[in-house]
Amino acid sequence: MSFFLVLVFRLNKLGDYIINKEQINRYSLEKQVDYKTPKTLLLLSDDDDIVPTANSILYYTALNKNHIPSSMYMFPAGGHGFGFKPTFAYHEEMKGLIFKWLKFIKVIAE
Repeated sequence: MSFFLVLVFRLNKLGDYIINKEQINRYSLEKQVDYKTPKTLLLLSDDDDIVPTANSILYYTALNKNHIPSSMYMFPAGGHGFGFKPTFAYHEEMKGLIFKWLKFIKVIAE
C-alpha cells in the first residue's frame, strides 16, 4: 500500500487529530517496532471494513525486520472484531492457532 493510501486511511479514521508527518509516524504502529516489542500473534480478517489488512502486513513486516517472533493468520471472512464470537466461522481453528502460538513462545507447556 502506498504512503498516500495509508495516509488517506489514517486521516479518515483519526480525523483532524493527525495533521503532519510526525503525528502520522507516531500513530503508525509499524514505525514503533523495536527490540522491546513483544512477540506478536496477528489474527485478521480479509473482509475487515475498519482496518485494512495492509496495516497488519506492514506491522508484521516491521516485526520481521526487527527479529521479533511473530505469526500472522488471515481468515477470508469475519469482519472487524470477530474476536471470540462463537458465531465466527473459523472460531475453533482460531483457538487452535492461539494455543499453538502460546506453546511456540513457551507461555504454556507442550
